[in-house]
Parts: sequence; C-alpha cells; structure tokens
Amino acid sequence: MQKILATICAAAIFSAAQASGELPSPEKALSLFPADPGYKITYNGDQKATAENRNGILELRRKEFTKVPGLRWSIKFSPELNLAEFPSAATLKLRVRGGEKNVEYQLAAYWHFGDPRGAAGRRILFRGGPEWQELELPVSRRSANGNLVKMLLLQFDPIGEFDVEKIQLGEKRPVSVELASRPEEAAGAMTLRGRTAKPDADVTLKLTDASGHKTARTVKAKDGQYEFTWDNPPLSVQKYNTLTASTGAAEMSLPLPVFGYRKNYDFAWLKTKGPRIVTSKDAEGGEQPFIPIGIGYARDVIMSNLDDGVMEFSKARGLNTIRLPMYTRFFNNNRQEPIDLDAHIRDFIDPVVQAAKRHNMYVILDDHGYFSEKINEAKARDKQATALWNDDVITDWAARWKKIAEYYKDEPHVLGYELMNEPHDIRPETARNWYTRAIKEIRKVDQKHIIIVGSADWSHARSMEKTWGEVAATADAPYNNLVFAFHDYPEDNHPWIVKEHVLKFRDAHQVPVLCTEFGATHWNKGETVCREFQAGMLAFCAESETGWMIWALKQLADSPRAPFNEVDKVGFGPPIKMDSCSYSDLWVPIAKTTAPKFPKPAKE
Repeated sequence: MQKILATICAAAIFSAAQASGELPSPEKALSLFPADPGYKITYNGDQKATAENRNGILELRRKEFTKVPGLRWSIKFSPELNLAEFPSAATLKLRVRGGEKNVEYQLAAYWHFGDPRGAAGRRILFRGGPEWQELELPVSRRSANGNLVKMLLLQFDPIGEFDVEKIQLGEKRPVSVELASRPEEAAGAMTLRGRTAKPDADVTLKLTDASGHKTARTVKAKDGQYEFTWDNPPLSVQKYNTLTASTGAAEMSLPLPVFGYRKNYDFAWLKTKGPRIVTSKDAEGGEQPFIPIGIGYARDVIMSNLDDGVMEFSKARGLNTIRLPMYTRFFNNNRQEPIDLDAHIRDFIDPVVQAAKRHNMYVILDDHGYFSEKINEAKARDKQATALWNDDVITDWAARWKKIAEYYKDEPHVLGYELMNEPHDIRPETARNWYTRAIKEIRKVDQKHIIIVGSADWSHARSMEKTWGEVAATADAPYNNLVFAFHDYPEDNHPWIVKEHVLKFRDAHQVPVLCTEFGATHWNKGETVCREFQAGMLAFCAESETGWMIWALKQLADSPRAPFNEVDKVGFGPPIKMDSCSYSDLWVPIAKTTAPKFPKPAKE
C-alpha cells in the first residue's frame, strides 16, 4: 500500500490550553469511518455527489453535475467534535482507492467550526489508481478557543470515482509532545509539554532537522506530565523539523512538525523611496527596487481557506505577494456578522501572515470595504443606494486600523496596510480626509509600514489626481511611506488610458503606485474584451515596472483554455470550467518574467 503525506505540513500550534496545563491525552483518537461508538456520524454527498456505505466501503460517486467542480462530500458530527482534545500532532488518515491511473488529484479537507463560524483547510496531491493508498493530512485548528467542529467537508478534484475503507483522526500513543510557546519564537527557545502513560517516566525529546540530523534532551515526568524549555534548539531555518517524545524503545509520540522561523526578519522590510518601493539595507544587495506582484486571496468568500496551499501555488507561479481581503467592522460587509477584531486577527489574518513567513511571501492587508454599508456587487461601478459611513464610524474604523497596526508593527512580511478597497459615491476631499485620519492613527503606533491608499470613484486610476493632487507627496509626512493604489477592469477604461493617468500621477508627484486589483469581468464582457484588457494591463505594468495584484484566486489549479464566460456562453459545464484566475496563460508567464524574488538576508 502506498502512503502519501501532505507536502505542506501544519506548523505546530500554540494554544492557551496547552500553555495553562490542559493537555490533550496522547491516547485520544477517533475512527470516523467506520464510526466509533459515542458519536453519531453521518456521511453525505454534496452537489449531486453520493456517499454510500456498501459492505464496509464508502463509495463516492457523482453521476449528476452542478456548476460546482469536484467530488464533494461531508462527515457530520453529533455532538460537535472538539479538535482541542486531540494532540497537535494528530493527523487525518484516509485509506482510499480510485480515480484514473496516474492522473493527479487533489484532496482538500475543510474543518467547519461552530462558534465563532469559520473553516480551516489543508490539501494533498496524489495519483489515482486501483490500488489502496493511505493519504495523510495535518488537522487544521484554531490557535485558541473555538475548536468545536460540526462538519468535515472533503473534496476530490477533478471528479472521479473513489472508495474509502478507513478514516482515522489521531492515533493512540503512550506519550505526547506539545509546543507550549509561540512557534515563531522557537529559534530562541521553545517550551515543550506533554503527557505520559507512566506517571514518573524518563522522557527523551528528539529533534530531527531537515537534513536528518538528530539532537536529544531528557526530562523527568511527574504525575504523568512533563515540561522542558529547549534554549536555542538546532532547528533548520525556513524548513520543517520534527519533534518526538519517547518513554521507551516502542513508546513514541506522534511526530510533531516544528517550523524553523528565523530569529530576525529585518532584511524583509520594504519602504518607499521616491516613486519606487525598495528593499531593506539589511537585504542582500541593500536597497534595491522591488515590484510587488501577486494575487487576491478572498479567504472564505471566493474560496475556502488553504493558506499554505495558496502560498505554495502562488509562489510556484512567480508571485511574491498575496493580497488578503480582511475586514475591520463586518465580515464581507455583512451586518449580521460583526467583527471581533482580536479573534479576526488571531484566526483569520495571522494564519495567512504566518504561512507567508513559511513560504517567503508578502501579504497586503486589504480592508475590503467601500466607506459605506454593503454595496450591490452586481452593480459595482454604478451609483449605489447604500449610505456612506458617518463621522462616528470613521473614528471607530481608524481606531481599528490602529489596533491592527499595533499588532503587526514589527512584522515585515506584512507588505502594507491597504486602508480601504474601493470608496464610491464620495467627494474626493472627503475620501482624502477619511484616509488621512486612519493614517494619523496608525502612525501613533507604527512608523515603519507602508500604507496603501486608494481614491474616490472606486479607486480608478482616473481619480488618483482628483483625490490626492498636490498633497500626494506630503500626506504621510514626515514618514513619507505611502503607496497609491488603483483598480481598473474592462468596463472602466482602456489599458492605455489607465497607463496615462497612472504615470502622469506617479511622475508628477514622485510617489509609488500599485495596481492592487484588476482582472476579467466575465459576467458582462466577452472573452476577447477581457483578454485584450488583461494583456494590455500586464504589458503596461511590465513596461513601467508597476506592481500588480490580479483578482482573484478561485482554485488551486490552472485551466486557461477552459474559461467561464457568461457573455460568450462558454464554460458552463456542468461543472463550470474555471481557471485558477483568468487568464493563467497570460499572468503566470508575466509574473515569472518580471516579479522579483523575495529578498534574502545580507548575512545568514
């Protein structure tokens, strides 16, 4: 039987429970199929798929099709399953067969939490075939409270026929090891805790670095628990290492992956210098021009979160930056989902930032709002009936940005703070005033980060001069670390006209500009119009060394010759035939040709 592990491991998770003494049992494990007694577990096909138990084999099929790609099915738990009761090293194992022989498939697993609502996912790539194989994925969880899950959603993609013989969460062991300190601080010291079946066992902690070199320490357990702080552990830098605990030759814990974060990331800072963004003097080569080139990752809105997978996929396509839509007041601007900012930072923003650190990528924090209540997305760019924010809301919004900046003030992998996505139906001077209020609040706590500002009229290039004009070069004085964003789509303007507005503004005021959103509007423009617009925008940006963030990632697979377009009536399927982001045959080679690599430290 072939055994396939996820190519991207989960970083060891720090939890308040582990730090305070509530350690999970090393013997905690659960069979999800066949189901262990004590849980009511049901298996359901999704989007016309079927999941049927036939003689102890779960048969997954899809004979009818909807617009949604892939073979999706779910496992529902009653009562809810508490992932915090399982060791951090616990994995999800599936014994499967099926799919076409030697065809590459993706299996994604999304754990859906109850309160607060959310999901966290991991994926694995494998080859189909008639032989049984074991797939093993890390288990995603939150860093603090709220690890009760009501459903596990799984998806094979592309569609195939699969059989499942066994699904297991965790594995019973006589000893456990948990990281009880923050993973990003492990290079200086890491605190390890665990439980043992023997109350007074001698515990050997073994660290295996990326090259296979092993280093061990010994600690004595007392009353079935132990704790040890390992100073300056020999971790492989920017790679995964493995920790195990043992109390005898055949008594070993599950292996715990620990990422070797650097002690110092100062080399990764970016700043503005005249009309350019430049690297840090601590980077290899010192201050050098840097062009952010990336993609929008609308986490849990356009696609379910696969943070490490998104970083790996994007980096392989030459990108160096992820633009993360996040929210300061309401999730996806929905008033029924108010934002608890502490939880949003911890469970939504920070997992993406930490994944970026592991993959040498930047993240733009994009408050994906409009200076108004929720807009009619179907008529974006048209006049909206929704009300603009009032003065009290602007004060609260600026204070929330200050809180985010306080948290990330020392994190260089956050490329910058994009304060507002697309202001609309607003006077230029009002937009400028509101932006300036947030800038001043942020600078009370953070004087280092780039701040990215848009403009009135949906952040179009044509509204940059009207909004900022003669104050462009001084709006962030004395720090002068602003970047001016523009967004344009096929219905907004021709690329050569966008170019004229952007370069005139940049050169007149000697300030950096960045296209933080552009793309194909396949719902109201045909393929020819969309492709011509995108090709023109990419050519203009390459010629002028202007950075760009294409909108937006839909899936972690390219399909440039099977586009979906509502005007031309193509790609309807079922299922809908989507590209990772239209059109990967254009933006991927441009990114690989023009995007700078992530900086390296001048001294290792």
